[in-house]
Amino acid sequence: MSECEGKDCTTPPGALLRNDGGRWLCPACRARASAHATVVELVQADLDERAQVGLERYGRPIDVFGDSRDWLVEAYEEALDLCVYLRAAIERRKLAPELEPRPSPARHRLEVEFEAEAELETCEHTPSAVCRKCIGRRS
Repeated sequence: MSECEGKDCTTPPGALLRNDGGRWLCPACRARASAHATVVELVQADLDERAQVGLERYGRPIDVFGDSRDWLVEAYEEALDLCVYLRAAIERRKLAPELEPRPSPARHRLEVEFEAEAELETCEHTPSAVCRKCIGRRS
């Protein structure tokens, strides 16, 4: 196979392709295809971690009927906390961008995998990873 079978792929023929579930895809199309699954897996891992924290902290999972807390109020208060964290991050990005945290190890792992596979021209079409060109811009 010499051409990527990804939908609306703009990668020129001859690019490095890999068989991904019966379709031959370039790195950019593989990233798009796996981005959703990767994010869902990350969210699932976060949920598992939070459940473990809850078990360690309270000794049991949430008791939906035995606990008298108002779950809507609890969620609303958590959402308010989220708004505060988001606004703080926006202000830090505006006022002190040098204090922005470095990419997480998971993000770095994706960057390294894509760097090893192929040199992509841009990263606009790879939202779940950063191409070699953009990695150079971050350094």
